[in-house]
Amino acid sequence: MHNEYLKAKRIRVEMFFGALTKIFAITAQLYIYKQENLRADFTSYVMLTNWHIELRSEIRSETHKEFLDYYYHWLAQAIQHYE
Repeated sequence: MHNEYLKAKRIRVEMFFGALTKIFAITAQLYIYKQENLRADFTSYVMLTNWHIELRSEIRSETHKEFLDYYYHWLAQAIQHYE
């Protein structure tokens, strides 16, 4: 019983970090930037990943799709800025 509970939690955690590294490929690599920025950068990546997952689960109308197009465009520009 306890193993099944842990298995379910482990899968959710693995899925989250899979989404995190898919959205922000920089998180799958060694962090080469200033160490004093690591906490703020990682917190931002986690918050945006949570937001992204929430948005994807709520997409039901054209308005959300238009917003996601805007979001992906903004995200691509932000990632290019930091690479």
